[in-house]
Amino acid sequence: MLFSIVILNYNTFQETLSCINSFVKIKNQDNIVLKFVIVDNNSPDGSGSLLKTHYEYDESVNVLLCKENLGFSKGNNVGYKYSLKYNPDFIILSNSDIEVKQKDFFNIIISLFEKKNFSVLGPDVYNPVKKIHQSPIFLDRPLDTKFVQRRILKLYKRRLSLLCRSFFNIKPSFQMNKRTFNTNDSYKKESCNGYLQGSFLIFSRNFMEAFPEGLYDGTFMYGEELILYYLLKEKEMLELYSPDIQVIHYEGVATKKSQGDYYKSSLWTNREMIKASYEILKVVKDK
Repeated sequence: MLFSIVILNYNTFQETLSCINSFVKIKNQDNIVLKFVIVDNNSPDGSGSLLKTHYEYDESVNVLLCKENLGFSKGNNVGYKYSLKYNPDFIILSNSDIEVKQKDFFNIIISLFEKKNFSVLGPDVYNPVKKIHQSPIFLDRPLDTKFVQRRILKLYKRRLSLLCRSFFNIKPSFQMNKRTFNTNDSYKKESCNGYLQGSFLIFSRNFMEAFPEGLYDGTFMYGEELILYYLLKEKEMLELYSPDIQVIHYEGVATKKSQGDYYKSSLWTNREMIKASYEILKVVKDK
């Protein structure tokens, strides 16, 4: 079985190395072949060139250097489409700040596919910094215009709050930057009616045949999980969440910022989420 693992790099040289090493460490079966495709999103720190030099003589790793920052979906699609030339059984899209520890990780994926015939599989994504399980994001919420419009309204309210707090130099609270995830035990149960968290996604040949171009690329960042969920539902394809596999997501390990940087970053994130939400609305309305 051939797995092509796409890792998006943006100023994360060490994290990307660690991510790849974690996959290599658990690859203990002769029937598993790994190919790595690193997509550098025009990192200003030069980490793309460093990675290309580092893996120059490693035939299992290809480093693709983008001439501009393409964002999440378009950047991943560069690696996704490159991966197709390997004719893989599975393509994994992984953030660079991911670690995999399960020794039987690949065999579990194969077993789940044989049992469920999924198109997209999402693991339990555990963040040890925030001590939360990030997938599934939420369950049993139909993606329709009302849902997206409410989302946009909430984002504008948050933007107003951020602008006011920044203007009056109010110290940010930790809660302000927390993304909403399930706070119950939904991560413990297998499901096929939830939105998967986008930091780690596994695609079978079912998906590759139906979506040869990869992810919907109308967004720069954020909202990809919702659009993916919607498009798969439209085609009656299975998006499966399974707690049988787990990855560690070190998101937020190095995110200590000054107050000014915090608001600048949060406002940028908020703006991109609003733009993405309008794109989601367009997708939903067009169907």
